[in-house]
Amino acid sequence: MVEFPDKNIYLYSEGIDFRKGIKSLSNLISVSYPNSNLTDSLFIFFSKDKKQVKILEIEEDDIWLYQNKLNNAKFVFPKCDKTIKIDSRQLKLILKTIELIGHKSMK
Repeated sequence: MVEFPDKNIYLYSEGIDFRKGIKSLSNLISVSYPNSNLTDSLFIFFSKDKKQVKILEIEEDDIWLYQNKLNNAKFVFPKCDKTIKIDSRQLKLILKTIELIGHKSMK
């Protein structure tokens, strides 16, 4: 599993169209966070059926896109109305399809 220490991690709560790539996801983030410095951040996106995850990692000079698909399971993550900030431990739990408890919504 990929490790993401010392990153700001944001979980996007709505399922997205998984045809979206780096450019479309970056545009979605820039609209959601218009005046923010998002360097060293991760954005977690799930497919509408919760069987796929995309992680967009923004570094100073690079943008990375990771993707995973589950064949016989679904990802379990907090139900919320907006984007929430999580930590790397919670991200590991989500990627292992373990339910999160005690998450906090972003302000």
